[in-house]
Amino acid sequence: MFKEKIVILLSILFIGSTSVVNSEEKNLNNPILGGSYLEEIKMEDDTKVDNGNELYSLERFFRPSNMPILNTKRDILSIDDYNKKPSQIQVNKELLKTPKDTIINYFSVLREAANPIDNTKTGCGSLGDTKGPYPYAYNFLSKSYKDRIEYNKYLKSFENQLHINLIKLNVVPSDKDKPNDIKYFVELEVIEGTDEPKGVFAYYYGYIYLEKEDDVYKIKNMEYSPENYLCAPYHSWWWDAKAFVEIEYGDWCSLINGEVTVKDSGYERRVYFKDKDKNEYYVLFYQLTNGVDIKIADYKKNKDDKWELIYIDTKKCLDNKNNA
Repeated sequence: MFKEKIVILLSILFIGSTSVVNSEEKNLNNPILGGSYLEEIKMEDDTKVDNGNELYSLERFFRPSNMPILNTKRDILSIDDYNKKPSQIQVNKELLKTPKDTIINYFSVLREAANPIDNTKTGCGSLGDTKGPYPYAYNFLSKSYKDRIEYNKYLKSFENQLHINLIKLNVVPSDKDKPNDIKYFVELEVIEGTDEPKGVFAYYYGYIYLEKEDDVYKIKNMEYSPENYLCAPYHSWWWDAKAFVEIEYGDWCSLINGEVTVKDSGYERRVYFKDKDKNEYYVLFYQLTNGVDIKIADYKKNKDDKWELIYIDTKKCLDNKNNA
């Protein structure tokens, strides 16, 4: 059944009769959570999935996160840090000793911050530390980042965000065109305000880039994408690691010869395969709270029997196939 659906979906993709390429309809120039929108291109179609197949069990997509909270550092701010302008604040260097320290402490500062909009009816009275932590958090950004996003724009990017939990944090390989960048994957659980007396949980994933500045690590860029809960359960194949690899690496790149296997460890998923010359590969994915598998990196086993980072451009494979 799964193979049949792959064939159907591929036919839809190549014919283009019902598939559309969709990108975020939001204004991607507006900052979000202090960062920029991570623009994603998704394949959508009207083919229904088989909920009787274990792979397609819809329950995976409707469960809230049970991940432990990572931004639990307390007492980072003192009462003296409130009501100051960002230029009057100096972040303790101990909070910025390593890239991981910087990220955890940054979100620990922001955890109780709240920037409700006028019609927000969420909560009872004041919320957490209100807007007090934002000037301090702003100073976790590098000088170059501050030049791109001034404080008021940074503050506005947190509108209606009333509580932030950091639930996933991993160092990941640098982008191919920025090999020296320090890059981390994050997932955030956010309580957002509404115009009714209730709050709602929303989830975001993204990437944080850091650089060394004056012997400490500061944030040089952030990109986030909101997680959609009602797209993957009913449409397409891009959300599942195994199907993703079988189509993009197999059908598009003609790289797979033999069986494709998946090994899970927590939210980490590794998809293994071999090519016709028996070279071994795996593609690393992280599974988000909404059940979607996000590709992180490609690896190939080298002559010393060690896994080595490589970059495979599957979209280029598809272009070459279509132009052949």
